[in-house]
Amino acid sequence: MQANFVDAAVRTPAQPAPVGCPRTRRRRPRAGWWGLAVIAGAAVAGGLVGCNREVTDKDIRLVSIAEVRQWQRITERGDRSPMLLVDPRGERLYNAGHITGAENLRLEMVDAEDDRDARIEKRDHIVVYGDNPGSAVARAMTKRLIAAGYGRGKVRLFAGGLDEWRRNGLPITRITIEEQRGAVPTEPSADGVEAASP
Repeated sequence: MQANFVDAAVRTPAQPAPVGCPRTRRRRPRAGWWGLAVIAGAAVAGGLVGCNREVTDKDIRLVSIAEVRQWQRITERGDRSPMLLVDPRGERLYNAGHITGAENLRLEMVDAEDDRDARIEKRDHIVVYGDNPGSAVARAMTKRLIAAGYGRGKVRLFAGGLDEWRRNGLPITRITIEEQRGAVPTEPSADGVEAASP
């Protein structure tokens, strides 16, 4: 009985090697260290390119009022400072009333190309809020902080904003003109709003 395969020794260049022939199947060279280096380089390059993609609304993670209050209480106790509360509204709106403990950090103060700010970087959570769920400046600041590299899991948006905070009767701080000039300290009022003392 004859085999259907052409013997590799008598095969002419015009005749292709038969499929499945164990004698003529070519061995694939091993990648070795060189192959691993190429794969690792491609992965790093892909990761760098992936970090520069545009941040969209889908990247924004929301936070509830309960979580904000929990982190705020921990911060107030001084055990550690897990949360930075960011109010990106203009200075006039911030002074008229903001969540107690919030810092006025506006869009022009955060540049995605500059080095990261150590006082922001050290926090476990960065919570951004605006006036209400439709606050474009709050969404823009959240995206800017994510793009600046502070982390998608670390930066969150409190979508209810100042409106939800007030509806729940939580403390608001106002800064008067005298306080802006450094003349009068603040103390909490009976309605939970901090204002200048007489």
